[in-house]
Amino acid sequence: MTTYTYTTIDPPGSTYTQARAINASGEIDGTYLDSSHQQHGFLESGGTYTTIDPPGSQSTAVIDINASGEIAGNYFSSGTYYGFLYSGGTYTTIDFPGSVETQVNAINTSGEILGAYYYSNFLPHSFLYSGGTYTTIDFPDSIYTTAYAINASGQIVGKYEDSSHQEHGFLESGGTYTTIDPPPPVLPSRPLDPFTQLPIPRQQPAPASPAVRRPGGRGR
Repeated sequence: MTTYTYTTIDPPGSTYTQARAINASGEIDGTYLDSSHQQHGFLESGGTYTTIDPPGSQSTAVIDINASGEIAGNYFSSGTYYGFLYSGGTYTTIDFPGSVETQVNAINTSGEILGAYYYSNFLPHSFLYSGGTYTTIDFPDSIYTTAYAINASGQIVGKYEDSSHQEHGFLESGGTYTTIDPPPPVLPSRPLDPFTQLPIPRQQPAPASPAVRRPGGRGR
């Protein structure tokens, strides 16, 4: 039988802790609340905790960590949300040009950052931040696009809403967008229940009535 060892992850003085990500080196990042209910990010490495708070942050949420120990997350300052990158002890603010709000969702092994930005209508658009350059990631003709993850090859996955207000998954790879939609289930050719949309069970024949024998007579 396999046995496991459990380790509690709680930065000193925290009242609530949420671990969010772990890299191949075992470094863990996440978010915690202090005794004043202030939210901070943290890095746990080899039993040592480091608080992650960009300068001027009033609330920090760490989201992801890559193999190099670079950390990506979000913070709130002066009424606005920003993303950030923490690398080698240096903080870089991630703020899509012209947006009213920026949110980071992931970072890959190359340090490319994936996230979403919002204009005044607050419909999300996605972006890739790579080498100091922002690139919009929007599925063609979509109402909105939200990208969630990026792999080591730079392939991106997320969801989008089409002009008929239907949501779909997508893959972006090398500038090409592909819709990701599972095929509809194959259902038996039986009528559907109008509420559950599941096939109505076939009616089973009623069991034959047992013979009743009357005293002195024949059963019927």
